[in-house]
Amino acid sequence: MRWSALWVCGCLVVVILSVWATGADQKPPSASETRKTMIAGNFKEAFESFRKLCLDPNSASRELPDVLNDGIQCLQRLGRVDEIDDFREKVVEVHRTNWRLLQAAAQSYLHIEHNGVIIAGKFQRGSQRGGDGRQAHAAERDRVRALQLLTQALPLALKDDNKADAAEFHWQFAQVLLMGNGQSQAWKLQLLTDLATLPDYEEGYFWWRGQQAQGAPVDVDGNPIYHAVPKSYADSKSDGERWRWMLAQTMELNADRRDEVLFSFAQFLSGQFGVETMAQYGWFGRFADDSLNDDGANKEGEKKSGTFALHTLNDDETIARLATGVKRFKLPDEFNFFRIWQQLAERKSIWSNNASDQIAHFYENRRQYPKAVEAWKRGLADFGPGHETGHGLHRQVAINQLVQNWGRFEGSSTQPAGKGATFDFRFRNGQQVSFTAHELKINKLLDDVKAYLKKSPPQLDWQQLNIADIGQRIVNENQAQYTGAKVAEWSLDLKPRANHVDDRVTVTSPLQKAGAYLLESKMTDGNAGRMVLWVADTVIVKKMLDGKAFYFVADAVTGLPIAKANLEFFGWRQEQVAPDKPEWKILTKNFAEFSDANGQLSLGDSRQPHDYQWLIVARTKAGRLAYHGFTNVWFGRQHDAEYHARKAFTITDRPVYRPAQKVQFKMWIGDAKYDQP
Repeated sequence: MRWSALWVCGCLVVVILSVWATGADQKPPSASETRKTMIAGNFKEAFESFRKLCLDPNSASRELPDVLNDGIQCLQRLGRVDEIDDFREKVVEVHRTNWRLLQAAAQSYLHIEHNGVIIAGKFQRGSQRGGDGRQAHAAERDRVRALQLLTQALPLALKDDNKADAAEFHWQFAQVLLMGNGQSQAWKLQLLTDLATLPDYEEGYFWWRGQQAQGAPVDVDGNPIYHAVPKSYADSKSDGERWRWMLAQTMELNADRRDEVLFSFAQFLSGQFGVETMAQYGWFGRFADDSLNDDGANKEGEKKSGTFALHTLNDDETIARLATGVKRFKLPDEFNFFRIWQQLAERKSIWSNNASDQIAHFYENRRQYPKAVEAWKRGLADFGPGHETGHGLHRQVAINQLVQNWGRFEGSSTQPAGKGATFDFRFRNGQQVSFTAHELKINKLLDDVKAYLKKSPPQLDWQQLNIADIGQRIVNENQAQYTGAKVAEWSLDLKPRANHVDDRVTVTSPLQKAGAYLLESKMTDGNAGRMVLWVADTVIVKKMLDGKAFYFVADAVTGLPIAKANLEFFGWRQEQVAPDKPEWKILTKNFAEFSDANGQLSLGDSRQPHDYQWLIVARTKAGRLAYHGFTNVWFGRQHDAEYHARKAFTITDRPVYRPAQKVQFKMWIGDAKYDQP
């Protein structure tokens, strides 16, 4: 028995050793085979294979960046984000002389989940189940770690015989230095990130959001800060200089990237020092063309040679928003984005096309329109008519917009009836414009919407319900069925300003009667425009009270109440046909009430249910019309002891007077009352 047992044990040892030897000789699946496993959804099996490939010192160096990223993706799909850091750093340690792998690891630090929790003093990346741990994030730590890895890879990349790949490495390094420090936070480029020590984790939840630019940074004398190219990466005194050195190395290692790098640099400078930066203050409207005369003087004759004189700028000057405010200054040639665009446009490379357009926009933004026209014409001659815009090829369209007769309606608010509605019209070059006005069939629009909902369509078309913006439906969607008869037609002589500069006039129309009108303009030998103009004689005011919805119908001009106005209420809501089925039906309610002698009406939830969307239409026998909606109602319960003593005042667009006596309006919410001398 003893010898039998020994023989069996010996056989088992031989079998185990044989299996071990066979397994040791087996190689892990290749990257391409493992990728098929990942695509099939077997992320756990795929990760184990990717992990073996990444930790194998003999793995093909060129495929390692993709293998690392695939392994990280598998961990993400498995919900094991907290394992990524350990996995990534182990791979970096094994392949610390592979600059392509180091670059991939750096990029992964920038694009990974930065949030996590600290449990027992250790940061765990990603969301964690349960309420244990302190919320923290590693956003800045990850950025610095990425820069450390790229700096570690830098000398290795410079030794690589593939100069095109080395140039791409420097280009990507430059983008990392700029990441998060672009136009909105360029002041951070003044800092020199300490790469010797990783910053600590920060408490709270990291949520990146774009920040409004605060103006380009300045020195102690208020002058803009530029970033020079240092002698070497190690000699950089700021991240901005590191960034410039990376751009310079990209061009040196691959001359074919020169124009791309210069164009990118010019775009950054334009974003920092272009006149458009003033728009971020909300001040660009102050540059309105109608604030200056043709000779550059304001309406009082004072010459504008300061901040807002865009048309007086030379090509080497700019007016830009800096951290200390708006300033006019000269740009050094090295940092003059216009000069860079000029150089690129003359080289006739693939980037010359874009540079040529930027020159034309440069002059347009400065209101130097004759120069802009010449720039567009040069681009047209050198690079062709350009891309399709929907109105034609873009360079010819840009020329036409500047030199041809052009006009457009400016935005207009609702106008009071009986006073001759007015609107603003902006134009250039043309000497005459004609206008026509057509009535709009508002009642038909409202009736069509109600009829559509009463049919209970299984799938709602929200455009059919859009009564709040009839202008969109008629002007842009050309719904001609709501256009009625022509009610007015007139012309206006214009006095255009020189140099294709816009001007604006206020036009008084012959429209007196309340209603909605489709206005159309036609510049002589120029373009056409459309706008909807509302002329109102009646308004509906809605206010939610304690358990009630309060409505007040008043004259749009005087604010006086309108008694016995017919208030039609049309409501709708969706209801599921059956549980767990994507089938719906539309329920509607329709009723009418009259406003009282004080133009008021109050309704409760029993009459006007809160779970409906409501359209309210006010009409009178005299032909008045106003509508409100679609809108919700809600019936809160207020328990303020002073609630019924509060007052609300109706304010009109002008005071109303009678001989020797002023009309006073008072309105109590609970017990409505008007005092009229």
